[in-house]
Amino acid sequence: MPSQSTFGDLLRRMRTAAGLTQEQLGVLATLSTQTVSTLERGTRSRPRRETVLLVATALGLSDADTHRLLVASRDTADPAAAYPDAAYPDAAYPDALPLDVRPRPRTLPPSAGDFTGREAEVAEVLGRLRPTVEPDAAAIGLVAISGMGGVGKTSLALHAAHQASPAFTDGQLYVDLGGYGPTEPRTGIESISTLLVAMGMPAAEVPADLASAVGRYRSFLAGKRVLLLLDNALDARQVEPLLPTSPGSAAIITSRRSIVTAGAKEIRLSAFSEQEALAALARTSGRRFGDEFEAAREIVRLCGYLPLALRIIGARLAARPSWPLAAMSERLADQRRQLDELDHLDLGVRRSLALSIEQLSNSDDQWDLQAVNAILVLPSAPGPDFSTKVAAALLDQDLAPTERLLERLVDNALLETHLPGRYRFHDLLRTYLSELTPGRANGNLAPVLRLYARSAWQASDRTGSVDERLHWYDVDALGPVVPLDDQATIAAADWLKAERRNVTEAAALATPEHDALLAQLAIAMLPMYVDLALHNDLAYVNRLAREAATRIGDGSALGILQHDAGAVLFETSHAHEGLEHLENALTLFRDADDETGQAMVLRNLTHCYAIVGQLDSSIAAGQRGLALLQTMAFPQRASQQYLYLGMAHGQRGETQQELAYFERAITLAQEEPAEFRRRHNVYKHTAIAHRRAGRLDESARLLRRSVEAAEQAGQLTNKAIGLVELARTQLAQERFAEAFECTQLAIEQARAIGIGSLEARGFQMAGQVLHIQNDTAGAHDQWRTARALYERLGMTKAVDELDHLLNEPQPPDVDRHFFWYDGQPQRRT
Repeated sequence: MPSQSTFGDLLRRMRTAAGLTQEQLGVLATLSTQTVSTLERGTRSRPRRETVLLVATALGLSDADTHRLLVASRDTADPAAAYPDAAYPDAAYPDALPLDVRPRPRTLPPSAGDFTGREAEVAEVLGRLRPTVEPDAAAIGLVAISGMGGVGKTSLALHAAHQASPAFTDGQLYVDLGGYGPTEPRTGIESISTLLVAMGMPAAEVPADLASAVGRYRSFLAGKRVLLLLDNALDARQVEPLLPTSPGSAAIITSRRSIVTAGAKEIRLSAFSEQEALAALARTSGRRFGDEFEAAREIVRLCGYLPLALRIIGARLAARPSWPLAAMSERLADQRRQLDELDHLDLGVRRSLALSIEQLSNSDDQWDLQAVNAILVLPSAPGPDFSTKVAAALLDQDLAPTERLLERLVDNALLETHLPGRYRFHDLLRTYLSELTPGRANGNLAPVLRLYARSAWQASDRTGSVDERLHWYDVDALGPVVPLDDQATIAAADWLKAERRNVTEAAALATPEHDALLAQLAIAMLPMYVDLALHNDLAYVNRLAREAATRIGDGSALGILQHDAGAVLFETSHAHEGLEHLENALTLFRDADDETGQAMVLRNLTHCYAIVGQLDSSIAAGQRGLALLQTMAFPQRASQQYLYLGMAHGQRGETQQELAYFERAITLAQEEPAEFRRRHNVYKHTAIAHRRAGRLDESARLLRRSVEAAEQAGQLTNKAIGLVELARTQLAQERFAEAFECTQLAIEQARAIGIGSLEARGFQMAGQVLHIQNDTAGAHDQWRTARALYERLGMTKAVDELDHLLNEPQPPDVDRHFFWYDGQPQRRT
């Protein structure tokens, strides 16, 4: 053991003479205060040469005093015995220590013993560093690890650095740049000084100006293999003076902000996967989950899969071995105290998140300051993510500056982007932001509801529903109608399709102050919901909107919403309930003296009554509808009123009236420009009526026209529906090859536009075509595919129908004298 009277006392005297406390010496020497205290007490056996030299250079000792300290640390007067690998001159000392006496700095903090996961990221870091140390390497390995606070950047960097350290034989250096912390970030000269002292330069000899210090620093690195870990950087400007410039050395940088510097490979770190999170929780808590596995899954979910949060909860569970995991899960589930639960000793998720926002707030960059304002507003966006358009609506500004602000937040790890133009907050960050802005959750919802409603009105033009329904467009709530060209209309529809889940959540978040906007949203969204077969979403939003229209006493809006609810109920096989809603809607429109609404309901009652066999009621409603249309200045959809009347007469066997009404419907559809987007519907329903009457050639001709009209109008859903109906007619004509080809075209079209229910109808019809040809195996393949699609969509009645078809012990004995009508074999007359 070194003699206290020689080494410990000598070190204490030298430290006191330098005017340093143990803590200050520890900082300069990159040692802990406890290590310095241990050295001075002489209780540490034979300290390493590198440690003694770190202390000597931190004290600014002369070469002679450094030699005295080295010898004293080994309790011998013989330098060669003290350090046999060092060649000390016998008398005079050079101006600096010989290179082989200088310390080979190893100042990396220890890697976390419970480091878990991140295999791919570790491999990526090591892969970037490896070429740096290969023979004749010309590369400088630079890796920048970025991500939100608490995501595990430093843990990953340290783990990878320790794995790579054997290859960097001239040392491994660590410096905390203090970019995000309670104190000001380190200046360039402060960081360079720390590194130079760690490399063996006496503190007194470190140049005072940054340029000179950088020069000395890079001269030292030249020709050496040194690994630098530059932790907690503020930005690229802070790290650039510290980066090696000669081959052989490498640097790992960590920062919450995206570090863009020449030659650096950026690794954007995100939260753990569920599997990694469970492994991390198991290691830190020391628990085996067993029958508590589901509770463990809930804990890691509530921690947002964030490594810091998992470490804190793991430590708390380790200190409470008797606690069931469900108890911790319940505490985390209370959003009011969630972040309180994620504080433990000197660790805290809330503080970690706050540092990122504080750093932006202290910036001189105006875009950073605007980003801080934005981050307090954006959490009110409905849904798990949001688009640039929604953000622009919330911030009340154009798309270009909004996108710049969003990307600034992404660069600072305060926002994630998983798809171009779509963004999301980490769950814990959203919780923290809600603490900063209590009560604002729904305060900014109006611009989002307005955006969704306006977009839905614009997108409705694609479905051919906008002209008549514009009668219920509320200019006061939404502003003037802005006509769009075809491409813009399609773009609006595609965007709204991507937003559909958020639209439903926006409706759920609406409060009474948003009643007028909510009613507008539901009215505008109907064509889109129907087009995408989103019946559950439609029913939910429609119910909320009817409650809103009732509260504000808007009878006309309530009438159209009641009509929409009835029409969809009827289409989804709830005929009695659907008719009741339609009849109530007619009463509401009469009370509101709304002729357009009355005409719409009478038209649909004509159709619905006929479908359920109430033919007298159907014809009566149709005649009343026609009489009303003749009194209106701008009658809408007269062609469909004639069409439905014709169908009712056809069902009563009144062929002459049926054909007369059909002819009138087709003439109106062809002549009236306003009917352009509905011609396909007139052709289709007329064709179906002809098919049911056995007029198959006329049915096929009109269905081809229906498919063409839908394609010309850009209504791809209706095109696919027309193809299925054409296949049905061709099957009745015994044109099996053509029928099967139509089903394949329908399936392809439905798949392209992402409507699973329509794709399933195509497979179901294809199965019928094969089945009637006695290809039982082929038919069952098609039906099994259809069944899987229906089951995925939750369409239980369709699943039951397919089960019935699949479970028949023998295929039906269908010969050439039978053909299929709407799924049922009918004898041809």
